[in-house]
Amino acid sequence: MVSVIKSIDPRSLLAIIAVVLGLPALYFLGYFEPMAEPSPETGGVFLYYGEEGQSLPASDLAPSAADLTRAALQGTDYFGAFAVGPEGRSGLWTGARTLALARTYALARCGDGCSIVAERVPVAWDRTRSEPVLTPAMARNVAGLSRPYTRHLVVVGGANAWGYGVRAASRAGGWRSARQNGLVDCEARRAAEPTFTPGISPPCLYLRLTEIVDLRPRAKLYPAPFTVELTELAPAEQARLVRVANTPRDPVFGPILPNHLHGARAGTDGLADEYANRAGWPEAGDAIALLRCNAARRPQESACVVTHRQLADPLPPDGVLAVPPDLFQAYVTWQTTDGPGAFAISPYDTWGSSSGMKNGPAAIQRAADWCWYYTRRTYAYRSMTKDLLTLDMPCRIVAVRDE
Repeated sequence: MVSVIKSIDPRSLLAIIAVVLGLPALYFLGYFEPMAEPSPETGGVFLYYGEEGQSLPASDLAPSAADLTRAALQGTDYFGAFAVGPEGRSGLWTGARTLALARTYALARCGDGCSIVAERVPVAWDRTRSEPVLTPAMARNVAGLSRPYTRHLVVVGGANAWGYGVRAASRAGGWRSARQNGLVDCEARRAAEPTFTPGISPPCLYLRLTEIVDLRPRAKLYPAPFTVELTELAPAEQARLVRVANTPRDPVFGPILPNHLHGARAGTDGLADEYANRAGWPEAGDAIALLRCNAARRPQESACVVTHRQLADPLPPDGVLAVPPDLFQAYVTWQTTDGPGAFAISPYDTWGSSSGMKNGPAAIQRAADWCWYYTRRTYAYRSMTKDLLTLDMPCRIVAVRDE
């Protein structure tokens, strides 16, 4: 019997396996690899202009009318459009992924006989480029993706519904599951958009993501933003992990959180789970962890909450901020300097100081400038901006010397 099996041609043996086990056996053996279907939209390179938008009233509007349109669009996400019509009717739509969609939705909201009188576009928008644009809402969620981007699919639909899918490492079913996950998330967001008129909401379509071109204007270093919160500092040699009561449990989490002061972990009732390695103070650690977690969570998951914190052990007295020993030593050294000066701490656990300035305000600004300079050099900050995330939290002035 053994000699008979040895004499069978390998291709015949493969055919026998197919007959006995069926074609699914060959699928799981990796003989067949499912191919991604052609994308209904072409592309792959996305543009990102940053969070800031600008309002553009029509050139023929009267100054008073132009001011009204700017007020209507102020502080909104791009792309946006403002329409007006007979009988005082108006329609506003913001946060669309294209200007054409913003105009379509605004006109649908306004009704018959309306026209567009103002638009909201990103700062430094290049009208000559046709690549799809990451809106601020989409970009905040791109942080959940990992490089290389070529492993990802982006799904877009509606005015600004989206979803992301990651190709699994296994050969079988990778693109199929990526498409399915992205489409489910996109359709959930599209269903939440009010369409006003049947048929104006484009269906969710997927395409490969190959590159993100960052077109954000370079942020100015000086003068750096700051807040003044005079605070007593104390060195902390040890930190301990504390779980926040009544938050989602993760039986695996705990040992993996780095033992750095003011680090935090945020999670949901689903799979989203992100953390801040370290921070300058507890609220900053919470904010960084929440920003990363909410960027990674899927629409059906609950909003992220802080579940763990790394606190000083022992805790400092009320009104005293615990800081790492190296930061405290820098603070002690600053105290030996002369002239008006200030000491600032970054939300990313760096610091800056000044001395010998002409007055207190100048000292405060210079300390904030150096604090922000060192912040931008830290790995934690660079990893956040690399993922298109920015934490809206300035350096904190904790000590001021006026003479």
